[in-house]
Amino acid sequence: MHADIEHAVMRKVAWRLIPFLSLGYLINTLDRFNISIAALTMNKALGLSATAYGLAAGAFFWSYVLFQFPANVMLTRLGARRWLGITMVVWGICSAGTAFVTGATSFVAMRFLLGIAEAGFFPGVAWFMTRWFPSRHRGRAMGIFFAFGAGGGLIGGPLSGNLLLLNGWHGLAGWQWVFLVEGVPACLLAMLCPILMRDRPEDAAWLDHDQQTWLRGRLDAEANQTPSQNLSLLQALASPMILILILGFLFITFGVYSKNFFLPLMIKTLGYSDQMVGYLSALPNLCGVAGMLLFSRNSDRTGERLWHVALPCLLVPPVIDSE
Repeated sequence: MHADIEHAVMRKVAWRLIPFLSLGYLINTLDRFNISIAALTMNKALGLSATAYGLAAGAFFWSYVLFQFPANVMLTRLGARRWLGITMVVWGICSAGTAFVTGATSFVAMRFLLGIAEAGFFPGVAWFMTRWFPSRHRGRAMGIFFAFGAGGGLIGGPLSGNLLLLNGWHGLAGWQWVFLVEGVPACLLAMLCPILMRDRPEDAAWLDHDQQTWLRGRLDAEANQTPSQNLSLLQALASPMILILILGFLFITFGVYSKNFFLPLMIKTLGYSDQMVGYLSALPNLCGVAGMLLFSRNSDRTGERLWHVALPCLLVPPVIDSE
């Protein structure tokens, strides 16, 4: 009986929340990294040097880091249902607004604003998952969520490359169409937040009373098993385990973001067309999608976490410039 209700509840929760949140992350990564394809023609049109482009790419992360904490304070006060919807609308507007930058200064400023807008989404969803998915089911849920993020790069390269072909349509350059077309979906998706999302299992009309009670009991039991520590923010950050996790994630993102922002420009130097660059730059993301789904599923099945994180990192080969 217990296994039956667990299966029924988690199936409902997964189908209700994961597709929506994962699609949001796909759009999130699409809007974050589409500058790498737009740069194939935008940099020349705006007179951007490699230094200016790198500065703009980095400006996103200045605000992204600075505003994550206040953004998630707002999340806990307003609830995920309202706050994530607001976040989607604002980042969609900022992404689309990048189509109208006129030089290095406005480009850096718009990327800074986009970082503010996106700051609350990823950590907000990670926190929201703990409110709906017991630990036994959380790895697979987050794996699907991450896979959709990689899927943003998988479809983003070909999509953005082909949008460059709209150069001159309605008086706009192809790179402007990249930002306009890819910024709108976030605003549209935000309309579904009030319909699909609920802040607590008790508020979910699509779960019956027994299912709500089981899920709340399971989540509360897990919370009670975790030792309670009244630590300040600085004390938590000084924890050796937290420091190791921060450093590990930092080094992982070095590779991820370097690839996402500069791989298309590197491929372009090999003489490929803009459209072919889009397709070729998508290939690493195909492997990423498969890996995230396989590793997260096996991690939940076995209950092992450490080596499921460490082994993929050890498999990454170094890139050596032959020149």
